[in-house]
Amino acid sequence: MKSRILLLDAGNSGVKAAVCTMRRNRFGLIQHGAPRKVRRVETASVTEEWLKECALTLCLNSGTGSENASRLTTVPVAFSSVVPRVTELIRQVFPGKQSWQVKATEDLGWQLNYPDRANLGGDRICSAAAARALRADLGGNIVAIDFGTATTFNVVNAKGAFIGGVIAPGFNMMLSYLHEKTALLPKLEPAPHKRTIGRNTREAMQAAVVPGYIGMIRQLIFSIFQELQDSAKAKHFEEQRNQSATTSAVPEFAVLHCNGTNPPGLEGELPAVPFSLIATGGHAKLLAKQLPEISEFRPYLNLEGLAIMAAHAMNRGKLGA
Repeated sequence: MKSRILLLDAGNSGVKAAVCTMRRNRFGLIQHGAPRKVRRVETASVTEEWLKECALTLCLNSGTGSENASRLTTVPVAFSSVVPRVTELIRQVFPGKQSWQVKATEDLGWQLNYPDRANLGGDRICSAAAARALRADLGGNIVAIDFGTATTFNVVNAKGAFIGGVIAPGFNMMLSYLHEKTALLPKLEPAPHKRTIGRNTREAMQAAVVPGYIGMIRQLIFSIFQELQDSAKAKHFEEQRNQSATTSAVPEFAVLHCNGTNPPGLEGELPAVPFSLIATGGHAKLLAKQLPEISEFRPYLNLEGLAIMAAHAMNRGKLGA
């Protein structure tokens, strides 16, 4: 048995829609496929008609005419939303058990070791869930960095539990802040900076914004990395490192330094633990090029995580047409 469901990831700037095929295995459990045929629209432009069109064309391969309106009720919808207006609209178009929303207060099929669950955004849960699944073969700690309207760091520990993270200003905020708060400075567009000593106003602003933002991200990575260390292991590492000054021995637990590399300028300063970084979001591709610590870029990471948890919801009878 297989069926198609609609995935919706509603963020502050944009809403993504995708179709996902669910299959029942020989043990009777529903397993998810990869999100496909991804569409995106600005959040402010989401309408009832757009949601219906996504369900009909992506999941049913049918037109949007009135003769197909009754078929909408056959499309299960799993969604994550941090925008109340869009949340209400989705529930109106796909009422009852036809739609299921990712919430930290529900059973999502994996552990959330996080006290403030009521205020934990579904987007953060989705990115962490996908990163956890993608890097399960490596073990160790995993951080999903979502370069969206806000830049979030979502941390999964070595036991596979979400333990929290960081919410930082998004890259667009950095680009627009000087323009909005001054009379004459121009608005910047995302672009790699050419030099640190700017030869015109735009270059001078870019020289601060791009490397400054990279510096903030790198420092947060370093701080998260440090905080994840077990104090006893860190002490033992220091002892081993001191010994290595006279021997060529490598500490027995020196498995991985931020996917095999340390931030430039910090070589040898990070205690060694298994640690992986995965990036997603609108500016991830641009910024990840300057962050060698990031091991993988996944443009639809949140949709991948949503698919994982939607399958769990269907197995528990929480989602279905």
